[in-house]
Amino acid sequence: MSGDVTPPASGRTASGSGAPGDERTGEAQYWERRRRSATVPMVVGLMGLATLGTAHQWPLRHALENDLTDRSRKALDEAGLDGVRVDFTGRDAVLHRDAGSGADLDRAVSLVTSQEGVRVAQAQTPTPTPKPSPSASPKSQQVLNLRLRDGSVTLSGTVATEAIRSTIVDQAVTALGQGRVADRIRVDAATDSGRTDGIALLLASLGRNCDVTVVIQPESLQLEGTVVSQSARKIALTAAGMVAGDPSKVVSDLIVSSEELEVALSKLPRIGFATDGTELSVAGEQTVHTLAELLKLYPTTKVQIRGYADSRGPADMNYALSFDRARTVRLALERYGIDRSRMTAVAFGEKDPLVPNTSRENMALNRRVEIELVP
Repeated sequence: MSGDVTPPASGRTASGSGAPGDERTGEAQYWERRRRSATVPMVVGLMGLATLGTAHQWPLRHALENDLTDRSRKALDEAGLDGVRVDFTGRDAVLHRDAGSGADLDRAVSLVTSQEGVRVAQAQTPTPTPKPSPSASPKSQQVLNLRLRDGSVTLSGTVATEAIRSTIVDQAVTALGQGRVADRIRVDAATDSGRTDGIALLLASLGRNCDVTVVIQPESLQLEGTVVSQSARKIALTAAGMVAGDPSKVVSDLIVSSEELEVALSKLPRIGFATDGTELSVAGEQTVHTLAELLKLYPTTKVQIRGYADSRGPADMNYALSFDRARTVRLALERYGIDRSRMTAVAFGEKDPLVPNTSRENMALNRRVEIELVP
C-alpha cells in the first residue's frame, strides 16, 4: 500500500489550507460570474430591438396621420365646412373652428368620425375672452357753434350745465339784441365745462353785416366766412384770441367783403401810359404797386384788367395797343406777387372813352387801364 497516493481533497488551495465549505463558495462565485456575463448582451439586444421597432413605427404613424387628415379635410370641404380645421394625433382628431366662421362644428365632428380609420374626433372650442369690466365713460368736450348772418346768430352745440347755456345766450343777446338769437344749445352733464368769456365781444366785433361761422372747442377756435372790412377782421381775430385763451389756437379763414375793395379801387389814381406806347408812366407804376397791395388783402378776389386807347390811329391798331397795355399791367402785378390765375387781360380799343377825344388832355385820360372785380 506504500505506492498508493491519495489525491488532495477537491477545492483545496495549493497551500493545503482552507476552511470547510470553501469548495461550494467558489463554485457559486464562478457560476454567478457566468450568469452576469450572459445577461448584459441580452439586455443590450432587447434595447436595440425596441429602438428599431420605434424607428420603424414612426414613419407608419406619420403616414397614417397624413392620410386621415387629407381625407377628413376633403370631406369637410365637400360638405361646405371649409371654416373648420382638423389635426390628428395617431387616429384621434381634434377640430377647430376658424375665427369668424359660422361652420357647424358638431356636424364637422360627426363627419370626421365617420371616416375609416378614425378612432375618435372631438371639437375644441376657443376659450371666451373675458369682457373688461365696465368703467366710467370719459366726458365729452364742450363744442359751441355760432352761425352769424344778416345780423342774427344761431347758437348750437353741447355744454355741461344750464348755467353755461344761459351765460352764452345772454352774451349773444347783449351783442346783437333781443330777437336776433336762436338758441339750439344742448345741455349734457357728461360734457366737460368749456370757456365762455369774450363771446359778446366776438359777436359785436364781427358786426351785423357779415356771414361767419365760429366753432369753439377746447383746443381751437375756428373762424370762417366774410366780414365787411379789414378793421372788422382785425378786431374779430383779437376777440377770438380772448375767447380761445390763446391767440395761437385761433384758425382763421375770414375774408373781407369785396364791397370795401370796390370802394378802394374807385379811389386809386389812374393807370396812365405814354402816347403810342405800352410802358407805364411813373405815376402809373405807383398806382399798380398800390393795386397789388390791395389785392393781397383779398386773396380770393379775381379781377379783369381792361385796356383802352384814344381815337388816334386805325381802330385795329388801337385795339392791339389796348390789349398790350392791359397785359403790361398784368405782368406788373405778377412782379408784385399777385398770382396770374386771378387776372384776365381784356382789350376794348378806342371804345367807351371817359371823355370825348377832342384835346390832348382828354386823349391822355382815355389812354388807360381799368380794374373790375370778377364775381
